[in-house]
Amino acid sequence: MNVFSFSLTETDFVSIRSALRLWGKSNDIVEGYDNAQLNRHFEMWANFVQTDWRDWDISEYNHDIGCRYWIQIAIDYATPQTRNLLEKSVQPIDEIFKTKMKLCSNQQNSSKMPQSGQPYFWETNTIYPE
Repeated sequence: MNVFSFSLTETDFVSIRSALRLWGKSNDIVEGYDNAQLNRHFEMWANFVQTDWRDWDISEYNHDIGCRYWIQIAIDYATPQTRNLLEKSVQPIDEIFKTKMKLCSNQQNSSKMPQSGQPYFWETNTIYPE
């Protein structure tokens, strides 16, 4: 069952796809980015924060956390109205992460995001049991 259902505007797509190009994504990935992809990343993030990572390898954790970058790029490059909707939708999931997180010794690389200029909370904190 899909919990998330977003409808990005054409203006959102133009801006987000441009940012994806800056991020270094291939043209196939950029042009294939659509509402279904965004919905899937939200669902993946919700599953990620609910996962008990004790029995998972750290490389799997580091790979799977990538879904949050896809959400952030949509937030950062969407129109203000869409941005507000996305931020409100991701906030409850982010809050769950924040209640579980602790400062991580092996921080994510913030250069994964174009023009981020700051580390995000999921880069400097972890819910992986160290």
